[in-house]
Amino acid sequence: MKWRLTSRFVLSIITVVLIVILVNSILTVGFFITRASGYWGNKEAESAEDFTRALEKHIQLKDDKPVLDASGKKKLTERKAWVQFLNKAGQEVGSYKKPKKVPTAYAPIDIVQQYKYKEVDAQTTTYFGQKGSLTYMVGVADSKNQRIVFNLNKDSLFLLSNKVLLFFLVVDLLIALLVGFFFSKRLAAPLYKLIEGIRQLQKRRFNKQLPIPRGVYAEVFNNVNDLAATLDHYEKQRQQLEEMREDWIRNISHDLKTPMASIRGYAEFIKEDAATLKVEELKEYTQIIEKKSIYIQELIDDLNLTTKLKNPAQSLTKQSNNMVSFMREMVIELLNDPKFQAAELEFIAEETNIETSIDQKLIKRALLNIIYNALLHNKEDVQVQVQVEKAESPYRVKIRIEDNGKGIPAREQPFLFERYYRGTNTENNYGTGLGMAIARDIVQAHQGEIELTSKEGSGTKLNIYL
Repeated sequence: MKWRLTSRFVLSIITVVLIVILVNSILTVGFFITRASGYWGNKEAESAEDFTRALEKHIQLKDDKPVLDASGKKKLTERKAWVQFLNKAGQEVGSYKKPKKVPTAYAPIDIVQQYKYKEVDAQTTTYFGQKGSLTYMVGVADSKNQRIVFNLNKDSLFLLSNKVLLFFLVVDLLIALLVGFFFSKRLAAPLYKLIEGIRQLQKRRFNKQLPIPRGVYAEVFNNVNDLAATLDHYEKQRQQLEEMREDWIRNISHDLKTPMASIRGYAEFIKEDAATLKVEELKEYTQIIEKKSIYIQELIDDLNLTTKLKNPAQSLTKQSNNMVSFMREMVIELLNDPKFQAAELEFIAEETNIETSIDQKLIKRALLNIIYNALLHNKEDVQVQVQVEKAESPYRVKIRIEDNGKGIPAREQPFLFERYYRGTNTENNYGTGLGMAIARDIVQAHQGEIELTSKEGSGTKLNIYL
């Protein structure tokens, strides 16, 4: 994997370098071609050549003697140029503004030298033209004009150009390879660590944090570390929930075994000794069987209800209710229950009418579960307050249920509304252990919310928003 990433980076850099070399070569060749064709200017050198050729029409031959007209002389003056006329023998037969140091006779080699090199002075470049049998030489005094003569062999030039091109190509590739290797290694190194970190996540090793590098990868590494921390948190919660689920199954199994054993035992006892049992004994045994059967039925009903509430397709039977009257009647009904006649339960409502749409049966079940939880899992002298008031948008009603009991340990609070939770500080194991989970599911099915505030030794407060 490491070498695969490095090789891809290196290959990318080499490809870019080759493209740059190709483009530069095309542009260079194109530049010289267009320059040679005159597209980019070079007018001064071209003008000197053209000027020399155009001078022919200003020369007249009279008795084989050259005569330069006034226009030609004017152009030579403007050009800071001079002209010398030579016959076939190389002898001077006329001139105009020729410098004194210019020879009056030339051998063929002298003419060649004069054309190839600046024989007059460093400022003057000579050009040659033909008029009849005469040759004329024009000297242009301009330091910017340069004539460079090359002696080239096509085969050797082609071979040399290929060698030079190959040399530069090899050097460029070596440089690209070295630079690409070092840069790719530096760029790919964090990716190796990132890939290894992702592999650790795949192996569910969420507690390992990656060292944060500098540069463009810092944010990526931070996000991966945040993901690992989140997954680690969820994994720990999952393990805790799994442990609680197993404990709950064990508790439910135990809770079912006990009533089932009682039912079976009393049923067998009645079956075998029905003739000898007194009416009072028979009534007592059947009441025990009925009580245990009701408990089992409640457990089954609770499990069915939690399953239904988790189903999004489950519809609620909602209708508009005055929550003040609804809550007052529920508290009165609870206080009329013989089990809770001695309970210190206070109802508070400043408003007389707070309307909202609810499923009465389910909301009553949820609120009673919460109140039962406060009464049954605290001491007998616990004080419980139930308050109803208007809520801020988007909710309509806020119900506060608060007690001054023993409170809930901080480590257990995240799991209070889980299906498999039964508090460790609970002395009374009344119920199936599903009451608070059912309450939460009912409130959420109404698009509501439950807030828990509790401190061990200082009581518990729950706010329900509907």
